[in-house]
Amino acid sequence: MTKSAFFKILILVIIAISGCSQSETVVITEPDIENIIIPVNVKKYNFTNETTLSSSLSLAEIENYFARINEIWKQANITFIINSFETIELNDEVFLTNNYLDFTNKDFRLELENLSETHINTNSMTNQGIWTLVLIKKFPHPAGGVWSNSTEIVFFAETNNDERVVENILAHEFGHSLSLTHLNPHQHPTNLMKSGDGNPLTAELLLDYQVNLARQIALLFLN
Repeated sequence: MTKSAFFKILILVIIAISGCSQSETVVITEPDIENIIIPVNVKKYNFTNETTLSSSLSLAEIENYFARINEIWKQANITFIINSFETIELNDEVFLTNNYLDFTNKDFRLELENLSETHINTNSMTNQGIWTLVLIKKFPHPAGGVWSNSTEIVFFAETNNDERVVENILAHEFGHSLSLTHLNPHQHPTNLMKSGDGNPLTAELLLDYQVNLARQIALLFLN
């Protein structure tokens, strides 16, 4: 599928779904709705020059985190599975010659995107129907993860504000990969896609239009 054709289909899907009611009713998934399996290539970054950024998560730990996010995404009958797991050694000097703590999170994300363009196949959702998750230790400023639309990668940090892993944040970033946008945290305090720095552990519910959109986008890439 060409990118122009993809975007035309994407626009049609969004227009069709935008008319759905954004009800506060939590979706109860019917058992006969097809379960959508999303494969994920997990890349663990090991920074040779700045080891404090290197992920320490093991495959077993990631499998446990996936079990948790799949409990959240069960309401949409979407399951994320680990397609591959590998450690990538990075000897780039950008984090050695510059104090990464002086970076903004946006600048840090841009550096991660540049590294990823060099070291892994980006845009794998469009090209292969496979999601990519990159693991790092932390961002310069407290943050749990970020979705990069340009590379189609979820970057996930082991530690955030509380210096601990929060699987809800990973589930949230996967939501962004499925075209879900932020919701007002005051209007939707328990929604998975709420914005802000509130407690992510209290945010895991999806509205019916979010479920419909996520499933449509997943099938669009997988097909």
